Amino acid sequence: MVYSPSCINQTMGTLKGDSLQDSLVQVTVNVPEKASYQVILPENMDKLCCGMPWESKGFFDIDDEKSAELEAELLKAS
Repeated sequence: MVYSPSCINQTMGTLKGDSLQDSLVQVTVNVPEKASYQVILPENMDKLCCGMPWESKGFFDIDDEKSAELEAELLKAS
């Protein structure tokens, strides 16, 4: 299974004082692994972006560039 977490899921942490301190990304990886699925994360995941933040601000050239980078890494991981 190839998993590419969104920027917001990579950025946001857990609720202070919550008994569960695993990030959403870690929980999303743990569940399929418990079912014996191999979870593959793209290389350089912390530098990848779907481009939506750029597109929403009208920077379509940067959006296209970021989307293409993500697509290439997902294809490689697949």
